[in-house]
Amino acid sequence: MKSLCAAALAILQASCAWIPRKTEAPVPMRVDEPPSTAKQLVVLLPGRLTTPQEIDREGFTELAKTAFPDARIVRPDLHIGYYRNRTAVDRLHEDIILPAQRDGISKVTLVGISMGGLGAMLYDLEKPGVADELILLSPFLGEPEVIEEIQTAGDLQRWQEEPESERDFSRAIWKRIREREAKGLSAAPIKLGCGLSDRLAPTSRLAERELPLRGGAVWQTGGHDWPTWRALFRELNGI
Repeated sequence: MKSLCAAALAILQASCAWIPRKTEAPVPMRVDEPPSTAKQLVVLLPGRLTTPQEIDREGFTELAKTAFPDARIVRPDLHIGYYRNRTAVDRLHEDIILPAQRDGISKVTLVGISMGGLGAMLYDLEKPGVADELILLSPFLGEPEVIEEIQTAGDLQRWQEEPESERDFSRAIWKRIREREAKGLSAAPIKLGCGLSDRLAPTSRLAERELPLRGGAVWQTGGHDWPTWRALFRELNGI
């Protein structure tokens, strides 16, 4: 899984400009507690250039409080640097989830936006059975040509990955997903939402077919932006 995280970074760096940022242990985060004792942990995993401050400013934290009134709401600054040094999953687990479990919180929901969706999926692949639910909004789960390759094959089972797929993140992550299904390993149920004109819509259409969704995917008019993600989150959570 460490090599998978490293390959994921290579894809993210190649696809867009990258601004290096310092990583810290423990990861900096914003935390809001509910009025009474927290019964659930909700982690809002950011997109590639998103900060906890932006998540707050865009109203996403308040939406999460409305959807999960008994939850501890955490916004970690898990930026691309943590994927670069292969510690994103470790920081999420050690700095956020384990402390919540020590506090008696047993239910874990990971909300991943764009690159945050990748983080949520990597966590569930590496730590099966820990997260109770993933909410993926326009998730990045691989390069467009690989998504198209799987779609063209008909489905994930008929897809024939390249021999060197373990060094190719886009193919490796879908191979891991397929192997998990074949072995009957634990997978967190997923709520999936995407904008109809989102540049990552083909990925969500593949995920709609191949991932363990809780109900069907939700589609909204809109693109890869906050207004669309807010609308999707509301619909997915009935608020």
